[in-house]
Amino acid sequence: PDGLTPAGFSVIDATPPHKLELQQERAFNDWFRREVEKDHCEDAQRRRILEFVQESVEKTVQALFASNFPSSSDSPPPPPHELSVVLPFGSFRIGVHDAQSDMDIVAVVPEWVRREALFDGIRSCLSTCSDCTCVQALLSARAPVLKFLMFGFSVDVAVAILIYERVPVPFSPHAFI
Repeated sequence: PDGLTPAGFSVIDATPPHKLELQQERAFNDWFRREVEKDHCEDAQRRRILEFVQESVEKTVQALFASNFPSSSDSPPPPPHELSVVLPFGSFRIGVHDAQSDMDIVAVVPEWVRREALFDGIRSCLSTCSDCTCVQALLSARAPVLKFLMFGFSVDVAVAILIYERVPVPFSPHAFI
């Protein structure tokens, strides 16, 4: 009545039940390993996106600093962490993102950086990256952002302009809340 022969074999495929359980367990373990590897790869790609945006912002802000504040030979330019900070926020930051989630990033910059100039500089850096497409600056939006796709992920870069000439070191976003 239960579809099994007296010897405990399945009538359909003659596989012992304990072997079916082992096959199912192996199949599940293989699937789980692939999913973990895929998640690890996606997180690595997201970290690379964050690093690329950080490098692009630093390069752009350093160039803007050099053009706005011509330095004399006795005063070197400030280090990058005094000119900008790049931080993730949203679902990626708190670790609740999935494969379809976008990435939200904020670039914190001093008061002398114009949002348009920063977006232009980041766009210039993104144009050199073959993995980056669909770059679009939404300057007239309520919250202006630079949007693009990288490694298949949608990325939004916002800008927070401080009322200081330099980014406070060490920087803590909680100090401004």
